[in-house]
Amino acid sequence: MNKTITTSDGVEFITTKSTNTHSITKILPKETVEENYTVDQRFIFQAIRAMGFSPQSCTSELIDNSVDAESSAINVDWNKSDELYKLIVKDNGIGVPSNKMREVFTNLGNPEDYTFERVGHFGVGAKASFINLCEEGNITIVSVHNGIESTLVITHKNKKMINKLNSEFTDKPSGTTITVENIDTNLSEAQIKKICSVMYYPNKTRSLESGTKFDLTVNDNIIDFIDPMYRNLKDKNIHRYAESFSFLEDDIDINILSFMPKFDWDKCSTWDQEKGKPSLKPFNSGIYLRLGGRYISLGQQLFPTVTYQTVYQNLRMEITLDKDYLEPFGVQMNKSKLEFDLNDPNMQDFYRMIKKICAEHRRRYNAAGGGPVKESEAKSLEDAV
Repeated sequence: MNKTITTSDGVEFITTKSTNTHSITKILPKETVEENYTVDQRFIFQAIRAMGFSPQSCTSELIDNSVDAESSAINVDWNKSDELYKLIVKDNGIGVPSNKMREVFTNLGNPEDYTFERVGHFGVGAKASFINLCEEGNITIVSVHNGIESTLVITHKNKKMINKLNSEFTDKPSGTTITVENIDTNLSEAQIKKICSVMYYPNKTRSLESGTKFDLTVNDNIIDFIDPMYRNLKDKNIHRYAESFSFLEDDIDINILSFMPKFDWDKCSTWDQEKGKPSLKPFNSGIYLRLGGRYISLGQQLFPTVTYQTVYQNLRMEITLDKDYLEPFGVQMNKSKLEFDLNDPNMQDFYRMIKKICAEHRRRYNAAGGGPVKESEAKSLEDAV
């Protein structure tokens, strides 16, 4: 009589009895076909943390989810306890269906098409934020959708994740609350307020144009949104104009804000203040990349292929990019981080235009009495146009 034996390591053998002797034959595994790579959890933690998500960009990613959930009110609580911070992001959006909770909050890379109105794109932001914010501890997501309250508790321990999901009927209004514990950072409430006030200015203007409401509060203080391009400001010492560059199949506009030397700095918003005093800070110069409801980059001294000079602290550019062009343009999973490929043929017209804009700004600035640029700094742009 034949008998199949499976060892502790999963290898199968078959025993065959012939008269008074036994023979044992190893069963070869059947041929199988599988799709996709498998990834060890430890690698996931290491790889996601290497993407450079800061506590601020993580907070913004969670706010993005609330924006995409059609929330009209989003509240951020940021409080310190025992040297570690706790972050709570609460919204009144449409919520997440119970059968989608794990997909939305634990599956890296959702197979979902994001419309232009939504900020989400890669399906990675929330999960990457959890991994970067909470090395050891719990993340709790409570979401109400169509009369069902779902609670997902994610636990990080030893570079591994386990999660538990529970659902029950409720009469609570729809919305989602995300709580992240044990955050080790120096990020302050004031910094969150300042970044959010500019980052979500496009969503505030969009909601006003559509007649909808959008309020963002941090520790119960409502955010007063700021336009970094000063569109409401009329001043003869501000030069505004537009250029365009070719990218794939479209011409994309660059809106340019060029402050001249005699600009009255007292007109600067709180975005451009250093220790309460108005100034045009160098880090606020550069490119403001606009996507639907938020800015992806906030200046960041970003002038691709151009060596930074002091005169450029008075120069800002705004580009509104279609969602389909995010990846080709160098916007990666960490949406607050741009990575330009200087050898990409599709980007060459963009780089040429940036060089032209920088050179033009410098010429105007000097002609308006800004003084000569130091010889050591003057080389980078003269041959650019």
